[in-house]
Amino acid sequence: MRQKDGMAADTWLTSCSEKNWERFEDREKLGPLFAWVNCFCFRKRCHRQEFRFSNLVLSDLLHFVCIMALAVAIFSKEKSLIFFQCSPERINEETPLQMMAYSSLDVLDEREKVPSNRPQELFQGCLLSNNSYKTFGYLTNTLVKVFLIFAADSTIRDQDIRAYFKQLHNQYSDEVANPFYVPNTVIRTTRFRKFVNSIFA
Repeated sequence: MRQKDGMAADTWLTSCSEKNWERFEDREKLGPLFAWVNCFCFRKRCHRQEFRFSNLVLSDLLHFVCIMALAVAIFSKEKSLIFFQCSPERINEETPLQMMAYSSLDVLDEREKVPSNRPQELFQGCLLSNNSYKTFGYLTNTLVKVFLIFAADSTIRDQDIRAYFKQLHNQYSDEVANPFYVPNTVIRTTRFRKFVNSIFA
């Protein structure tokens, strides 16, 4: 186990920001969660700043856990599913996650039918939620629909979701620009799946 100034490695954590952390006294109750966040931060290679667990705020700690997407779904202009991938930890929930994606597609289709004088925004916000999941949508200028599905109790911020969608859109654009890709067919490239896996990690 790595040591830091005589302290055990599991009492240290790498911060992803320069934020001033308030004191969190009840750390003993969340030992397993601290260990998980420790691994998460080192996997992400965020080595800006180190601080003790006793300096954490519970809400900030939980933010590390709750930002992860459970599934990504992409539908073509013709509404056919051309990409779907769920988190490896949720592989047993693939069917309900796909159903959530299709239900969100219906919601977005209904929203498109409503006349509006406002400019079309790519980010569609939260489209659907239930006791288990909630789905956020993104509509490209070519009417390709992208969905990110999260746990219902996740606390991810809109700006984080917008950033995820922007990255997904850029990756998708690179895929369809490939001369070997047949439009409106399933995306199968390893590169795209690796990128999506980074959202789950």
